Amino acid sequence: KKTAIARFINHSPGSMELFWKNEETGEDIRVGPFIKKGHFFDLDTHKGHVFVAKNLRGEVLEEFTVNSVPGVREEHTIGEKPVAVFKNMMKKPTSIFWFDTDSNEEVEVHETLQPGASHEVFAHPGHKFIVRDHMKRRIKEFTVSADYGKKETFRVDL
Repeated sequence: KKTAIARFINHSPGSMELFWKNEETGEDIRVGPFIKKGHFFDLDTHKGHVFVAKNLRGEVLEEFTVNSVPGVREEHTIGEKPVAVFKNMMKKPTSIFWFDTDSNEEVEVHETLQPGASHEVFAHPGHKFIVRDHMKRRIKEFTVSADYGKKETFRVDL
């Protein structure tokens, strides 16, 4: 039987531990190794399982419920994700799409960015975004280089 795969990415200030929450007993059961800052841990699991990320002092950083189906990897980031800010410097509205490199599909993240307006999107370093004009023509492509907890601004112009 296939299981879901949960990837836990640590971008908190230090190392962390991951626990599975036993819903029957309420007990937190440690799973896997310490996860150092900037590292990740993949775990075979099932939809509905609850996990708790704790720092080394035992303080809860975040709690996650797995929503993925068997055979699909779901990512959970502990700590702040980078923010990509798109500023439309053009005279016409634009649309912003995230480019999913796994499926080679564009996923719309903001339908209409008016001239002079800005829009913020949580991302990961290396995420690609495509900006299209009101006629759906490709204007520009951006790749996020900001580290976790940082903000990066992209000017949308020709």
